[in-house]
Amino acid sequence: VLPTDKHSNYAVWRGLDAPALLRGEDCVEAHFGNISQRMVVAEDLLTRVLDLPTGAEVCTLRDPSARSSLNYALNTACFSPLDDMVLSDGVLYDPRMPVIVHKFDKLTSSDGSEGATSLFHPSGLDVLVRNAVWDLRTLKLRMLVPQLESDRGLFSASGEVLYCYRGATRSDYTMPARRFTVLDGNDYSEITTVEDTRLVMHMAADPMDTCLAVVDAAEHADSAVRLLEIGRPRLGEDGSEDEEEEADDDDDDGGSSDDGGSAAMSAGWDQATWELVSDAEFDEDDEDAAALIAQQAGWGGDDDDDDDD
Repeated sequence: VLPTDKHSNYAVWRGLDAPALLRGEDCVEAHFGNISQRMVVAEDLLTRVLDLPTGAEVCTLRDPSARSSLNYALNTACFSPLDDMVLSDGVLYDPRMPVIVHKFDKLTSSDGSEGATSLFHPSGLDVLVRNAVWDLRTLKLRMLVPQLESDRGLFSASGEVLYCYRGATRSDYTMPARRFTVLDGNDYSEITTVEDTRLVMHMAADPMDTCLAVVDAAEHADSAVRLLEIGRPRLGEDGSEDEEEEADDDDDDGGSSDDGGSAAMSAGWDQATWELVSDAEFDEDDEDAAALIAQQAGWGGDDDDDDDD
């Protein structure tokens, strides 16, 4: 489990009841490897790759020509699908050497925002740097995605869907952008926008692409995590039978479905529905708490080992 709090500290646990395996400071954002037991930590001036079992630093990645390794205020560092590359601040590194492989052009957003997305497509063919999609095979610009100018991005495990959200902090509760957008993961066209009354601080998708954890913030309340069930098809041609079943489900859940999300998804994404299946509250220091709800839902790890990361 890897939460980061408002003080830029991070910690790694093997099970919530065990002592922390790793702790660190000055963390802008951190992510686990996809197939390796490593973690990449973006700091203010550099990016570190850490070995989880030992806590040892594998390598330090830094662009010597940059005044700061994190020229984007909300930069995210991440591994490639095979963990053989690291993308941070628009720079592609090979952590095995370690060397800089390529520097992508940093395009200025039209609204002057400082947010940034640094993402590998799960297929390994594209990288996203802010609102630009680059082809890794040619290192050429493929297209621009306006929704990512000031938003963070999150791919589903299959790569078929890209979620875009602002990634607000608790101090941003007056921010008007209270929604997240769903894009097609192949051509990056917009599928739907889910309007919300709450600020979206963070999102996490489970490996089976069946649930989405959304961390919300409120001005005078603790952080809360909504667990949404996504992509449930309507089998009936007119949808009447499934609508009755969904109504029964809503009654069982106390009527706490996300009506706006359900309506939008039913209309725009293969008639899928969104259903609120769980709520959880956390202290305000656990603002980035999607990892906690992910463990609560049983995502990740082996079925026969309850203490896996």
